[in-house]
Amino acid sequence: VLAAGRAGVLDRPLLTALTALGATASLFAAPSLLRALRGTRIRGRLDRALLIAVAAALALDLVAATAPVSSADALAYHLGLPKLWLQMGSIGDPFWRWEGFNPSGIEMLYTQGLALGGGSAAAPLHAFFAVLCALAVFGLGRELGGSPLAGSVAAFLFVLQGIVTWEATSAFVELGLTFYAVLAVWHAVRWGRAADLRPALWAGLFAGAAAGTKYLGLPVLAIVLGCLALVALRRRRPADVAVAASAALAAGGWWYLKNLLVTGNP
Repeated sequence: VLAAGRAGVLDRPLLTALTALGATASLFAAPSLLRALRGTRIRGRLDRALLIAVAAALALDLVAATAPVSSADALAYHLGLPKLWLQMGSIGDPFWRWEGFNPSGIEMLYTQGLALGGGSAAAPLHAFFAVLCALAVFGLGRELGGSPLAGSVAAFLFVLQGIVTWEATSAFVELGLTFYAVLAVWHAVRWGRAADLRPALWAGLFAGAAAGTKYLGLPVLAIVLGCLALVALRRRRPADVAVAASAALAAGGWWYLKNLLVTGNP
């Protein structure tokens, strides 16, 4: 989407085709996801009670997110800039609004939503990120705690925070950043336990996506890659860090390169 915008060919038919292509590609991951879900046995009453509460809260968030957007930040740039990009058919450099130079990975998704169905399709996107965050937090909690109960407690404590409800019902980007950060940490933990190249690649990719969402994602990238580097030095596996760093650069480095070329400052 960024490449199309910089090339001046950003339009609804192209974005619709790109969205359909991405959705089709995601179907190939569906079998492995279903196998992972089948392998998760929720047997305890407490586990089920916690997850039912999580599901109910997320359902309410999804309904509330369909209301007309009223947040000043969302109207000004989270949705305002994607609307402008669609009208212009390009992604320019708005020196009159400094937020236009922020990393805007989630705004690319808002642009696709606006192209597909207008504000009613774009606005609930952040609520869907709340669902994805809950799943990721559950997975990381289960990984660290060694049981579904640990994951259920983690998801419950995360979702039932007031700040998560506010974020989920507003067209912001922080839950996207959180989702990528949790996945980066989860894969880093898996790499630390298995020393396989693939978790290192995914950890770097998601850490880079976090940095491509907001400048506050840079600490996520630094911490994840720093921890990978420290462990890799002890294990004498520098190639794993190189792969993770390359994946991070590919996922989130384009925004910083654009700013560097336009302003001289990433």
